[in-house]
Amino acid sequence: EPRGHAGWSPARRDQGVMPTARIAFLSCVMHADNPRALQMMHALRSAGYEMIALMTHTKGAPASALEGIRHIALPVPRANFWPGSRVTALVRAVTDRLRNAWRLYRLILAERPDLCVCHEPDSWLVGLLAKRRLGLCLLVDLREVYTDRATAFPRLLRAPAARGTDRAIKFLASRSDGIIHVSRHRADHYRLRHAHTVVIQHRCDPNLFTGIAPRRLPGSEGRLVFIHAGPLRPNYPASEILAALESIGTSTPEVMVLVVGGSPTTEPLASCVTRLQRSGRLVVLP
Repeated sequence: EPRGHAGWSPARRDQGVMPTARIAFLSCVMHADNPRALQMMHALRSAGYEMIALMTHTKGAPASALEGIRHIALPVPRANFWPGSRVTALVRAVTDRLRNAWRLYRLILAERPDLCVCHEPDSWLVGLLAKRRLGLCLLVDLREVYTDRATAFPRLLRAPAARGTDRAIKFLASRSDGIIHVSRHRADHYRLRHAHTVVIQHRCDPNLFTGIAPRRLPGSEGRLVFIHAGPLRPNYPASEILAALESIGTSTPEVMVLVVGGSPTTEPLASCVTRLQRSGRLVVLP
């Protein structure tokens, strides 16, 4: 709940009325139609809160997906912190995020929400600055172990970047009002010991599969099938999975990897994915 007199932040009390609490979802890089963020925003909207998405452009979702949510779009960064990135890509990732952070800060000052929900360290820092300025509440959706991003830096800088990232996360967490961990693995990694912390475990809803008869994919009969749920992205162990699949292809040809919930891949993974798909050892389902 928002803090302040009668449950409202000082920024909103100045209006002289008791309006509906305004909640802003912040991200310098995440698309507004991200499934998990979208589900959280709609749940809060259904509970009676006014929702604002200060996030990047959608990835092609229909306008109805954001019905009831006011979306103020930020530009999508031209690059991200992928392993093996060139220096130019790394510079673009940093500069684009800084520009979006500045835009985000100005939007928060203009919108004056009661509660901000942040989704990565960039927006987390912006939310902390806004908290000091406006007295709003700050809640963080801690989705990843961000030390993985250090692999995008030159080899000599990776260890300092990883240590610096961990320290920055702990500093930001100590000044936030609440932390949502997406899994126990992330919670155990950071060990933040925050007074207001909740861990949301990944679960599969069996009701989604009611009435669906299970069946094997054509060509998978008699083969050893491994299932990877989620997209193949360089900052996840996708490169290790693909490299292992290629290395055992000749000695164990019956092995097959099924990717469920995949998305279009970019280099350096795209060429490897194409080779494995042609050989029948990799199947990617949307």
